[in-house]
Amino acid sequence: FVDDKNVGRTPLTAEILRGDHNVRIKLRGYKAWMDTIGVTANEAMTVPPITLEHADAEVLLETVPPKANATVGGKYVGQTPVAVALTPRETIDIRLFKEGYKPARHTLKVTSAENQRYRVTLQPELAAIKFNSTPPDAELYIDGVLRGRASQTLELSTRSHVIDIKKAGYVDYQTTITPRVGVAQQVEASLETLQQAKQDAIKPMITTAQGQKLKLFYPTGFTMGASRREPGRRANETLRNVILNRPFYLSLYEITNDDYHAFDSSHNSGAVQGNTLNSGRQPVVNVTWEQAALYCNWLSKRDSLPAFYIVKDGKVTGFNRNATGYRLPTEAEWAWVARVVGRQQVQKYPWGNEMPPLKGSGNFADESAAHILGNIVSGYNDGFAVSAPVGSFVPNGKGIFDLGGNASEWINDYYDVSIISINKDEVNPMGPDSGDYHVIRGSSWADGTITELRLSYRDYGNKPRNDLGFRIARFLDHE
Repeated sequence: FVDDKNVGRTPLTAEILRGDHNVRIKLRGYKAWMDTIGVTANEAMTVPPITLEHADAEVLLETVPPKANATVGGKYVGQTPVAVALTPRETIDIRLFKEGYKPARHTLKVTSAENQRYRVTLQPELAAIKFNSTPPDAELYIDGVLRGRASQTLELSTRSHVIDIKKAGYVDYQTTITPRVGVAQQVEASLETLQQAKQDAIKPMITTAQGQKLKLFYPTGFTMGASRREPGRRANETLRNVILNRPFYLSLYEITNDDYHAFDSSHNSGAVQGNTLNSGRQPVVNVTWEQAALYCNWLSKRDSLPAFYIVKDGKVTGFNRNATGYRLPTEAEWAWVARVVGRQQVQKYPWGNEMPPLKGSGNFADESAAHILGNIVSGYNDGFAVSAPVGSFVPNGKGIFDLGGNASEWINDYYDVSIISINKDEVNPMGPDSGDYHVIRGSSWADGTITELRLSYRDYGNKPRNDLGFRIARFLDHE
């Protein structure tokens, strides 16, 4: 072809106009030869002999399974299926590799311009894996396929496998493993029951959205109240046998002014004769029971928990006993945490069983408050005329601060005015369904008599006070 015009077959003599021309020579089965020649008018020229090269052959490499890595003549050409150009009449080395299969090596010899498909079935490369399961009758799934009981030895291909071991009533076990030839491997699976998993997921300490820490308790049975012979006992401290079997969290500290101001920025806890009650770390006081309950609901919402208190038109009308949102502690919970030491032994005072208070045992009516209060604990000085920052004194044996002293605390229960002797055990009591007053527990910075300092002391009210605050509780999610 001269300038793409067919001028005949070689060998050939042709007349060509002077100038530069594109010459192309083609023959089936060979690569085309191309060049540019310059022709001079009236001057003969001879083109040197031309040797055509054989045309490449095209081979489509396929494997079963596909996506094997392929090399041709030691050069990587891609993953199967892949089309490759091969030099004809030469022996070509082809190698195939795929995870989990034995490497394959083949040789090919093709003719010019040949087109063909070459398919290779790869052979799995297997290695033994030993499976041990507790319980042994759990079921073994490999890559989603049931393979029988979990405790057995299987040969698996040397690629990554997803292992699932399952049994009803247990948490599924899952792992991945890549078997290796000549390497001893085993999978040890100890299945955890659903109940165990729930227990393991339980946190012994939780933190609210505001940063308050609550400690988990598994309460027991005990006797509330006090003996009639106990000095300072009041008539409403009737002995009652209580069984607590529902785990609950209780805040380490009383709710502070800083905590409460995030809920109600306008609140002012006040002052007593120039001594402020409104600093950030002092316990919030001068709040009603309802304000304390509404704060609990507000905090529950921030932590995406179900509200414990039922509210209509801004008023608390009841509560949901099964809700796990924040709430005020029940009287039985408060008394158990404050009083029970050891095996159902009850403690009389926050510091022990004898008067007077031990040094640094709490913030009570002391000599530093003599100019404010009438009744004080003679010879005791805690250094605070009114309330102290929460946690200023040692916690009780359960790690809870200020259950005695600092601020008295609103309790979830309505107060039962009538005095009833209950002969049977009360299980998880939450007080009467209604009433005019709520229970108040714990002494405060303003209390200094034997009656008030005792942990069995029961007060009640329906109005705010400058020595009355609250702490929060909530039931454990997992039953």
